[in-house]
Amino acid sequence: MKPIRSYRSIPSIPDELDGLRELAGSFWWHWNHSTTALFRDIDPATWSETNHNPVAMLSRLSREQLDALARNDAFRSRLRREVDRHAEYVARPPWLGASATAEDADTTVAYFCAEYGIAEFFRIYSGGLGVLAGDHLKAASDLGVPLVAVGLFYHRGYFQQRLTPDGWQLEAYPYNDPTQLPMTELRDGDRPLRLSLTVGGAEVHVGAWRADVGRTALYLLDTNIEENPTHLRAITDRLYGGDEDHRLRQELVLGIGGVRLLDALGHSPTVFHINEGHAAFLTVERVRQYVAAGMGIGAAFEIVRSSNAFTTHTPVPAGNRVYEQELVRLHMKPYLDEIGASWSDFLALGQVTRGEGGFGMTTFALRSSAAANGVSRLHGAVSREMWHKAWGETPVDEAPISHVTNGVHTPTWVGREVADLYDLYVGPRWRAAPHEPNTWERVASIPDAEMWRGHVRARERLVTFAQRDCARGLKARRAPTSEIREAASILDPRALTIGFARRAATYKRLTMLLRNPDRLRALLTDPDRPVQFLIAGKAHPDDHGGKEEIQRVVRFAQDAGVHRSVVYIENYSIHVGRLMTAGVDVWLNTPRRPHEASGTSGMKAAMNGIPNLSVLDGWWAEAYEDLRDAGRDPVGWAIDGTAEGAAADDDLDAQDADTLYGILEREVVPEFYDRDSHDVPRAWVGRMKRSVRELAHVFSSHRMVADYVERAYLPLARRRRYLEADGARVARELAAWKARVRAAWGDVRIVDAAIDTPESVEAGSPLDARVSLDLGGLDAADVRVEVAVGKMDIVDIHAPLEGVAYTQLACRGVPGNAGDVLFEGEFSSTLSGHLGVTVRVTPSHADMATPVEMGLALWA
Repeated sequence: MKPIRSYRSIPSIPDELDGLRELAGSFWWHWNHSTTALFRDIDPATWSETNHNPVAMLSRLSREQLDALARNDAFRSRLRREVDRHAEYVARPPWLGASATAEDADTTVAYFCAEYGIAEFFRIYSGGLGVLAGDHLKAASDLGVPLVAVGLFYHRGYFQQRLTPDGWQLEAYPYNDPTQLPMTELRDGDRPLRLSLTVGGAEVHVGAWRADVGRTALYLLDTNIEENPTHLRAITDRLYGGDEDHRLRQELVLGIGGVRLLDALGHSPTVFHINEGHAAFLTVERVRQYVAAGMGIGAAFEIVRSSNAFTTHTPVPAGNRVYEQELVRLHMKPYLDEIGASWSDFLALGQVTRGEGGFGMTTFALRSSAAANGVSRLHGAVSREMWHKAWGETPVDEAPISHVTNGVHTPTWVGREVADLYDLYVGPRWRAAPHEPNTWERVASIPDAEMWRGHVRARERLVTFAQRDCARGLKARRAPTSEIREAASILDPRALTIGFARRAATYKRLTMLLRNPDRLRALLTDPDRPVQFLIAGKAHPDDHGGKEEIQRVVRFAQDAGVHRSVVYIENYSIHVGRLMTAGVDVWLNTPRRPHEASGTSGMKAAMNGIPNLSVLDGWWAEAYEDLRDAGRDPVGWAIDGTAEGAAADDDLDAQDADTLYGILEREVVPEFYDRDSHDVPRAWVGRMKRSVRELAHVFSSHRMVADYVERAYLPLARRRRYLEADGARVARELAAWKARVRAAWGDVRIVDAAIDTPESVEAGSPLDARVSLDLGGLDAADVRVEVAVGKMDIVDIHAPLEGVAYTQLACRGVPGNAGDVLFEGEFSSTLSGHLGVTVRVTPSHADMATPVEMGLALWA
């Protein structure tokens, strides 16, 4: 029988249970254990089958089940409590930071990202970037930051991973059914809302969905609508799928379509946060809107740039996309023609050095944002090293890239066993104010035995999950019955369990564990103090090297006869991550320094009291080093990652692996198995508590979002108001001044630089400097003339000066030669040793966001 029409039957939920729709329609439940338990208890089997999706689960319930729930007084009472809690949460007042004033009251933020990891079944995320974005939205909701978010709805999402019997990764892309997800289609009256934009010369129609992440609205653009032909409907098919042209089309829809969507909905964000370069084209649409309203392109760019914040997330070149020039020209020409921008000027915004290479999205985002940051202290420094040339000859330390260290959403990532202990001993503030240091002081009051029992239960839950997941995978591959039965015996719920879960990429060094198979096998097979490894992670579909890393681990477990002690969990997800970061005993991370921008999984483990064993990279570098420098007791173990004498990556890998084995053999294993008469490892539990007390507040996403509010959102909002005041007078004047300076800069010359540099001088002694300039038609007020003093490398005299300090020289007028202008003054340095001195001339204007933003400098 073949149907001639189809329709969807929606279950009729009794009025007494109407609160279930409200709770299922917001992701707030995902970080509230009692609400999650309410849904789980309705039908545990269906809850598991739907991957913990309340909308999908409710749609599968029978009328009999719903009627039984409606008659259940205890259930209705629980439901009312959760609905009341949600209503109280939603009604909380907004918050804009401790320094906000009445003038800041109207500040709103638009957050753009290509992926969001909010819940395991909402498959529009691939890994760390998306999960970080999801945690950002959750923390903004908890704090009350007036923020809306924009992304794409991918109908096939990111891939689901399966491994062949010999460990090779396969990818599948199941359909994301929007009717089975907690989101609603945006409408314009009685019909779906539609936008349009030009992509590759064709008009693309775009629909949109809204998902509520607590109090934060997440808008998701969608081209898979009937108004588009097949090839345009496919633009939003897969996350990070397709070729370069496909990716660029997605980024146009995200950036340009996202701004148009917010405009159509009546949102007028004060600040736009570009979370990774995928969304950087939003700058073009924002400029277009100003130009359409009658503003010049220069002034428009100043205002847009003043209110853009950009976060870069990767020090790995592959994560910083560079498109071919002609591909970008093809897609951008209609927009550039409309705003009156030249192709060469636009292209230069995406090039580190004008005229060289393709169009880089990271470079474009940096150039078009007044605030830019990396995601850890070390990553900020690495980013300045990578990108300082985007501002001409700006020294590395002066590149305008700061850092806001990532954080994780504590209520989402603390496992329920430990959460019960925090509720009892720490109190409700661990959920409401996890970023405040005094919140966690009472962790010390948790009895050691209770802390340990709670963790053991989390480990047992993890082991049970791993056994069932392994059996499921074997059944899917049609393995022999005996092999499926054997899955119940993998992992020992009492053994020291080390977790490693990352994207499988070569720089993550998953296989560093295998450098010395004999030492590893000795750890795994010790009958008295066994160690076991639980591993998870996906390789990008095009990353052959990452897939080989996975296969090597799987084959090692098979060939070495340790498949019960080295287990690879398929299809790493938020759910798997929550289980692992709560249930393992040690969190292992072995990136090749400095390629780990942050590494938030280790933070999640720390929230659960799990000690980290990691290379000093990303977040762990500052966590470990700050505690060490403060003389605090250690909360984990460090692999230096910068071993001297390592001539190549392979040498470094070997040295780091040797350090890892040594830490495990001499420190981790003995401490874990050192038990008292009640089988409690007192020293280990002390380390667990310190991990929570010292790290939980510092690496909370509440702290992270509060940092963005104070360091980016409020300053940018204030700067935008300043530039826009009085008919955008300041923006217009600044744009005109920059145009005048750029036109004349090629004629500016240092005519003479007379520096008083005796052979030797006592540190701190004043010295004289006189500099004559030909300003090429500029005024003395248009430039800043400085003496730069720093330590000199006497072996390599061309190496940059270190520890540079600048002293500005004052204008003294015309010294004698017509047109030359004299600048002079005293300078000194407290440095000792062999010092180098030079002179720098840069453009100077009080209204520039940063001194180096024009990328112009003249050095003596």
